[in-house]
Amino acid sequence: MVVYAVARPAIHMIHIGWVELLAYALVPISATMTIFYRSGAERELSGLARFGCLLLISCAIFVVVCLALTTMICIACIFIGLARQH
Repeated sequence: MVVYAVARPAIHMIHIGWVELLAYALVPISATMTIFYRSGAERELSGLARFGCLLLISCAIFVVVCLALTTMICIACIFIGLARQH
């Protein structure tokens, strides 16, 4: 959330919808990548191999989070729909 709060003013100055969406997708991936890169993760790999591995892990985390959020939103919509029927 802190990353979004810092990046939001810069992203809103762009005023192009698809670029804003792309930026919002890249912000969490780059933040996760930075945290992993500075940590001790995958130290046995060197250079580009380590970078690629950490980037792949960061993207996988982003996809899992997006799927989890989508699932929670769908479940909430189903429960709201069921509650309105009664």
